[in-house]
Amino acid sequence: MRRLSKHYFLVALGLAGLLSGCASDAIHLAQLDTGMTRAQVEQVQGKPDRVESSGDYTALRYGSDFQVILRGDRVIAFGQGTLSRYPGTHRYFINEIYP
Repeated sequence: MRRLSKHYFLVALGLAGLLSGCASDAIHLAQLDTGMTRAQVEQVQGKPDRVESSGDYTALRYGSDFQVILRGDRVIAFGQGTLSRYPGTHRYFINEIYP
């Protein structure tokens, strides 16, 4: 009986760790807002995994599909999806992903 309790404890501990990691990501995303500077975004989200620039626009990618788009040094859009650019312009947009 004691062994079984120890097993359940370890499973519960592992699940708690996974759930706290998910909650942490959600908190960071909730702290983003349009008008923030790149430095403010990086203070909340950390360094981006990838950076693309075109003209006055910069796109910061976190993970495989979360994008933050800046014009100059200010956030104009952010969200989950793939990064695209309007044809013939420097302007980026996010093709949103819906579950």
